[in-house]
Amino acid sequence: MAGLAAVALSAQGMVTTVAGAGGRGFGETQLYYPGGVAFDRLDNLYIADSYNHRIQKMTPDGVVTTVLGTGVSGLGDDQLRFPRTLAVDQTGTVYIADSYNQRVQKLAPNGPVTTIAGRGGLGSELTQLAFPRGVAVDPNGNVFVSDNYNHRVLRITSEGVITNVAGGRGPGDEPTQLNFPFGIALNDAGDLYIGDAFNHRVQKVTPGGAGATVGGTAGPGPGINQLANPVGVDVDSARNLFVADTANNRVQRITPQGEVTTVAGGFGAGSGERQLDSPFDTAVDSFGNLYVVDTNNHRIQKITYPAPQSAPQLRHAATNRPAAGSPNQIMRLSPEMACPEPMSILVGGYQAAVKGALFTIPDAVDPGVPTDVYVSCQTRSLIPRLTLPMLAAQPKLFVNWNGQASAELADTGALIDANSPVRAGALVSLFGTGFGALETADLNGLRRVQGDVTVKIGGLIAEVLYAGTVAGETVGLTQINVRVPPEVKPGLQTVVVSMDGLPSQGGVVVAVK
Repeated sequence: MAGLAAVALSAQGMVTTVAGAGGRGFGETQLYYPGGVAFDRLDNLYIADSYNHRIQKMTPDGVVTTVLGTGVSGLGDDQLRFPRTLAVDQTGTVYIADSYNQRVQKLAPNGPVTTIAGRGGLGSELTQLAFPRGVAVDPNGNVFVSDNYNHRVLRITSEGVITNVAGGRGPGDEPTQLNFPFGIALNDAGDLYIGDAFNHRVQKVTPGGAGATVGGTAGPGPGINQLANPVGVDVDSARNLFVADTANNRVQRITPQGEVTTVAGGFGAGSGERQLDSPFDTAVDSFGNLYVVDTNNHRIQKITYPAPQSAPQLRHAATNRPAAGSPNQIMRLSPEMACPEPMSILVGGYQAAVKGALFTIPDAVDPGVPTDVYVSCQTRSLIPRLTLPMLAAQPKLFVNWNGQASAELADTGALIDANSPVRAGALVSLFGTGFGALETADLNGLRRVQGDVTVKIGGLIAEVLYAGTVAGETVGLTQINVRVPPEVKPGLQTVVVSMDGLPSQGGVVVAVK
């Protein structure tokens, strides 16, 4: 991905060991070269305890049970042989890359185990596998398998139809080739991410088949935009990509905007609290906490980030009421999210300008369709994705505590209210947001509203001299300079500003003397 923004090591969260605290071994609190982890919808953690030939399940309360495997490698339905990774669907069904048995096993919630891939044994036919390393499942029940020694990724539909969706053209570093692919993951749009380990990169394949390199764009190495044998990949609900950068002994996070941050490890191979030794996989729970398979340390590390919060309402900043959005409109998160450093808000794939609980919808967001809103703190998702309806414009005026328009004299900036009314015929500035698309900037850096703005004060048409951005203020705040009609009577007079015929909210007044 061109233009990746390099970000220095961030402040990493609190680290705890949640599995494998007993060191290497076969005991309940022990692991032996764990290979992969995955969560179900209830936040039960499943661990591919590879060299113990078993799958462990850990509840949120820390209760550990073995759900498959006897501890002895074998080909029986209840046996595994070096299981590497796993995935869990919405029904709680577990899919396991049973690597050295050259198959993928499906473990239903009620216990039956079936083989869904690799029935033909070791080989390169579609019904065969050669050391499968990764597995993922989409909401439609399609299972994806990284077929390591065949340098490909296969898809198995719920009806059992097998197709090649990536690679399969021999080992190589061309865009359509893979070189010993390991971990795979899917986001909510159906994009497939592949840990293309020996090419030291992460490949993204869209549902339409388009491919691109999204990690390791600078080639192999320890740099922020480099990777070295990336084995595991995972995607959270905010579409942040997590990469187990195995030979660099760290985990990299790549945001949808391409910002790269080291979120775990990066301090050399070791067994210290913040060190990793050949991490193989990651998973993110429903609270946004990151779990890392610290393979050579025989443990699972949990990285705890700022606590998740209940989803806020998206409100129009001028009215503080739930509302649709429009380009260049200021919105308010209510209640305000607790975040110890500047919050990041992504709207329709574009970065929004954020100030406290307020953010401005970027000009480029399509007003014709609902858009996704992602809120993150320290680049971690704070809440699930929000959906915001969009319109071309939502013109509203800012008001003070008693419903009077936020207004000032255009020449002096003096505030206008019931104690300081404006005289009829004077030039005043009103302020609002939600006026939609803007023209390109003029020589003074100001951008006028594209549409037709009209104003009525006391029911009379007022002359509009300017409607557009405010000098020195964030785009989104709209200033409307109007002349109060000379015929307006003294007192509190209604103010209505319309944008292409769409009126601002009712009940707004301005004091006239």
